[in-house]
Amino acid sequence: QGAFVETTVVRFDKPDIRALHVSTFAGKIVCRAWEKPYIQVTVVKKSRARLKEAAGQELSDVTVQSDTSGRSASVRVRRLTTFTPVRLETFVALPGWLDVRLTTAAGSVSVKGLEGHAKLKTAAGEIEVRQTGGTVTARTGGGQIEARDAEGELSLITDRGQIRCFDCTGSLVCSTGSGDIEILNCQADIAAETDAGDVTIRGCGPNVSVGTAGGNIVASSLSGTLRARTGGGLVLVDKAETVSVTSTAGRITLLNITGTVDAKTGAGPIELEACSAEPAIVRKFELSSGFGDIRVKIPQKLPVDVSVQLETMALIQPRNTVECFFPLQVERQKSSALNFDWWLLPSIPALWDDPTPPGLAPRIGYRSKWAVRTFSRSGWWPVATDIFGSHRIVATGRNLGGGVKIDIRTAQGNVSIQKCQE
Repeated sequence: QGAFVETTVVRFDKPDIRALHVSTFAGKIVCRAWEKPYIQVTVVKKSRARLKEAAGQELSDVTVQSDTSGRSASVRVRRLTTFTPVRLETFVALPGWLDVRLTTAAGSVSVKGLEGHAKLKTAAGEIEVRQTGGTVTARTGGGQIEARDAEGELSLITDRGQIRCFDCTGSLVCSTGSGDIEILNCQADIAAETDAGDVTIRGCGPNVSVGTAGGNIVASSLSGTLRARTGGGLVLVDKAETVSVTSTAGRITLLNITGTVDAKTGAGPIELEACSAEPAIVRKFELSSGFGDIRVKIPQKLPVDVSVQLETMALIQPRNTVECFFPLQVERQKSSALNFDWWLLPSIPALWDDPTPPGLAPRIGYRSKWAVRTFSRSGWWPVATDIFGSHRIVATGRNLGGGVKIDIRTAQGNVSIQKCQE
């Protein structure tokens, strides 16, 4: 079946025009930069009517208006009736340095090669941004936004849809109401937020800030600082420098971290692996979980100062364990329930009859009269609660000393600290 087509071409030759505004009630807008000195806007109208007379009536219901005011030019595509079956396509060609504003009520928007400021808006449709050098602001009420090879600042907002960015070097702001965010190989400052979706970041930096109300966060090969927040989902980071992570309820896994770490989760385990042993880097690991185990792996030669705080409740968690699989000089432990401080003396034998696990050194430590047990076996502190309910145990220790400061807190969970081969 053939279609009746009518094409309208609008051309602006004035050399002093600095900005262009194109708006249409429907249909896609495609904008490309060219080397010619003038602006050309082509509006293609298509009718599917079977009869020529009916098609002519439909096409005449759509008008194209153009105007210039000062240093601005505009093209507006309007309909004279409430509803028209005409399909529209708008093509824009202009010098790349011009500022442009493109608006469609229902359709996609695509731009390429622009160097000036660009504002893109569609009520329902996808937006594509390629090889831009200026500031770009893109917003869609429902649709995907994709940006590639952009060098200028990007602000990408969709109410319902996915956002994808690749090989961009300008600052990047992404926001979606319900959709995933994927950002790959963007060496720029990044801020990404989604209300209901996952966030994937890879090969980015130097400053990355991401958040999701109910999704997962996966980040890898970052060259700078990561700040991540999720309301309910896991966080996985593989290779980053400074990391700050907050999760309301979810697992946090941090691998190959070379700088400072601050990780907090309300309910979920935390696993940290720090790969660098550079003594010149001053680092601190702060790990906190309301209900979850915490495991830490650090390089063999890395000096550490350790502080562990346990909030225990006899009825919920009758036994918490702190395990340190390398020699650690325990300095001080305190029980808030007993309001009693003591110093551990490794030379005093244990006062209970618990069997020693196979292959491990005998347990050495001190037991209080209320059965709150804290003892050191090459830096291993199991803690069992007393019959009177909740209390706090604080233990500090040192291995080599003067290096990374590790501060661990958990209410209902176990703690494991070990050194791995580099």
